[in-house]
Amino acid sequence: MNTNLELCCPLKSEETMGMLLDYTAGKLDAPQTAALEGHMALCMDCCEFHSAQDAVWAALDCWEAAPVSMDFNHRLWQKIDAEKAAPWYSKAGLRNLFAQFSPSVWKPAASLAAAVLLVTAGFVLDHTTPHVNVPSNSDTLSVSLAEADQLAQTLSDIQLLHQMEAAGAETPEVE
Repeated sequence: MNTNLELCCPLKSEETMGMLLDYTAGKLDAPQTAALEGHMALCMDCCEFHSAQDAVWAALDCWEAAPVSMDFNHRLWQKIDAEKAAPWYSKAGLRNLFAQFSPSVWKPAASLAAAVLLVTAGFVLDHTTPHVNVPSNSDTLSVSLAEADQLAQTLSDIQLLHQMEAAGAETPEVE
């Protein structure tokens, strides 16, 4: 670790940040301790960090864990066995999975789905083609292919006659 702390603050470098924790835990050797104490005399950030770490260590030293009851292991194994024997749908993992699908989660999704359905229905109804109902009773005329050809031939003949009359009207009569 860098002992030249006048150039680099331990809090500003990832390489030397652990040095402050080691100092608080009493793990630094004498030259590093002296250098860090000299730096903390000049750097308020490092001094505050050290004070906060001292407070944490003091709180941990005062803390006493609650005593473990005599039947702790027995109750723990009962809970483990009960979890193994429970049906698959009541396991804690599945309960948490199904809890994610609560009604409060589905309310925004249902609103969005309803809006999309409404817009889609409006688009479909607006863009449908109207159907013409053709009566299917006996009054309906039906034309065979031969009759259609005969009608086309007749119309061609009438057109030819009109052209001939127009051509005859244009020619002067000779006397």
